[in-house]
Amino acid sequence: DTTEEGEEHSSTENDASEEISQLMEFHQLVDPISKGKRVISIENHPINSNIVAISLCTHSSFEERLWKSIDEQQSHLLMYDIKQHISPLLALLKSPVECPVFRFNPTMPKLAVGGLVNGEVALFQIPSELSNSMKPPFDNHISPDVISSPESSHRQMVSDIFWLPPGIQLNSKGRLVQESHLTDVSHQFISCSCDGIILVWDVRARDIAMGKLPFIARPKQLMKKDDKSLKWVPIFRVRVKHFDSSSAIPLCKMMKKSLEDGNLLCSATSGDLVSVKMLADVVTSTPFSDGERARPETAQIDATREVVNWIRRDHYRPALTLEQSPFLPELFVSVGDSNFNIWSSTCEDEP
Repeated sequence: DTTEEGEEHSSTENDASEEISQLMEFHQLVDPISKGKRVISIENHPINSNIVAISLCTHSSFEERLWKSIDEQQSHLLMYDIKQHISPLLALLKSPVECPVFRFNPTMPKLAVGGLVNGEVALFQIPSELSNSMKPPFDNHISPDVISSPESSHRQMVSDIFWLPPGIQLNSKGRLVQESHLTDVSHQFISCSCDGIILVWDVRARDIAMGKLPFIARPKQLMKKDDKSLKWVPIFRVRVKHFDSSSAIPLCKMMKKSLEDGNLLCSATSGDLVSVKMLADVVTSTPFSDGERARPETAQIDATREVVNWIRRDHYRPALTLEQSPFLPELFVSVGDSNFNIWSSTCEDEP
């Protein structure tokens, strides 16, 4: 029947022309904080799937940033409850400079860390009870609880951060901490940057400075209990360099995985895939001290050691993300601008 065929064809065209309608724009609710800015990072809450945090940045070139004052460089992170359509804003986090990377602690979401454009990292204490009652002028913002020491931080923008799982902790010698010292809470995270350096941080910086965690690090000078000043420095660093030169490999992404095998998979800004040996090489003459896990892959730090296992061509531009398969741990995917590649860690010659 031609009539039925025509009606069917017309309904198909109507369905194809339908578009997904926009529900609402959250950034309109916090103008002028978000006006004229773009979202550079989005992070989901690890427990409450309705809560998301976004980081804002301005449309400025490098030259324009140089001429800005410190106050003009301040940025904000917004926490929303996407189920609340009338008043979705839960918290307003204030950063001293723009924060391109933001991560909740997966086991203790009241802690969150941000990687800043100046190479520093900032630790935020988020209240356990958040209400959607924030209204202009939004004066009750949350400032960082502690910011890392500039001279011990990255020399360039922090490009990626991920929290180590509760069963993995490193000490200042690059060794795995003994299992008896571990808890069910994540205390450490790793950051990378275009300066080619990977840093391991511990949020218990005050306890370390007071000498309460000797199995993590031993401070040169103990901090007094009533001392308000705190110099937050990384407990361990790895410099990633090319095989044939001393030039650093700029890193942009890391794969969020356990470090049980001692290796960390990274993506370079050149698009290459880089396997980095995080744990120090074995040194049989150095005994394991108390609090260190006696594994053959761990040992005393050697500053001249080669940390790159292999480098493989992956993309022609920096990868957007590196993710491990939740079903097959040996498989992982790297996503580029226009394609994605699936790799296998079981193939040593060509993963």
